[in-house]
Amino acid sequence: MATTGFKPNVYIHLIRHGQSEHNYHAIGYSKDPETYCPEDADPDEKIRRKQIRDPRLTPHGINEALDLRYRFPYMNELTHILVSPLSRTLQTAFLAFEPAIKRGVRPIALDILRETGKGPNCCGSEISGLLKGFGELGESVLTTEITPGWEIPRPDASPMALPMRRNLVLCRLRELANLARMSGAELTQARKDFEDLDPDTCIWSPFNTWLMKYDFPPLQLGKDVHIAVVTHGTFLEWMTLGEGGLFDNAEFRTYMFEGEEEEGPDPKNGRSLLLMETQESKRRPDAWLSEEDLMRKMRARERVAGMGVDHDEDGLSGKGNPVIENVLEVSGSEIKDLDVGDARREEKRKL
Repeated sequence: MATTGFKPNVYIHLIRHGQSEHNYHAIGYSKDPETYCPEDADPDEKIRRKQIRDPRLTPHGINEALDLRYRFPYMNELTHILVSPLSRTLQTAFLAFEPAIKRGVRPIALDILRETGKGPNCCGSEISGLLKGFGELGESVLTTEITPGWEIPRPDASPMALPMRRNLVLCRLRELANLARMSGAELTQARKDFEDLDPDTCIWSPFNTWLMKYDFPPLQLGKDVHIAVVTHGTFLEWMTLGEGGLFDNAEFRTYMFEGEEEEGPDPKNGRSLLLMETQESKRRPDAWLSEEDLMRKMRARERVAGMGVDHDEDGLSGKGNPVIENVLEVSGSEIKDLDVGDARREEKRKL
């Protein structure tokens, strides 16, 4: 468990879901990156795709999520998973982080991580029925943070609605980070102190919500906190204030709270809500691949492993379980990645 002599670092991994049925331009671009032109796209097809309610991942999106499993270097260190309860984000979390989930990291569904739009593609599904379709992995999801009626996006009451939601998410992350650093003895004492308060006057702050609703195991000695947040492209722009440009499908970037990105005293004393991308994350190559290149990469992984790795070429039934099981664990270092274009990532950062 954590001790007072060691202050664990807290890393926030922000992740966009894999390519989904409504990501019209991403679908066209992934099929033909050399010649695809958004201006020449069929507007009727775009409208049709935007009307899909709670869209699922495309076959390419499934492969992107599986590829993320091998690209994500902190699988064994992952301590928490927070996920938007829309289908595409849940699928991405299950496919990418199945090893962590199966060793006991239970995803927590937060409806405040949903996408920012109001159309059918931003509407959710009844959560218990949706999770049932994912089998054992669906059963692992904690849904106590889902509010009744969340399936239909609420109209913005004011221009400040999205900034307020962003701050709420960051506050929840900040308090989860503070809680995750505590030792077992500190957690026990904090719960006792809260239980001793007058229930009519005590405040259920984000910290107390994490403390009393969830029985997180104490952090192991010498370990850092790694929190994966699986959410959506436009909301990620709000989360990061647009720094670094748009997130690609199934892209992840790693952040620390302001004042914690370097060793030394935290000037905000654990209260800053500003996320700062780590230098390692900024140097990370752009991982976007076309359908052809991603299939080539996955087949190369199969050859290196000497046996098959499940991947999806024809798509899965919308009514079936979308989680692809028995994917072989292969270290990313065993495979030389294709050239994925560092220049493209630099161009995105200029947006």
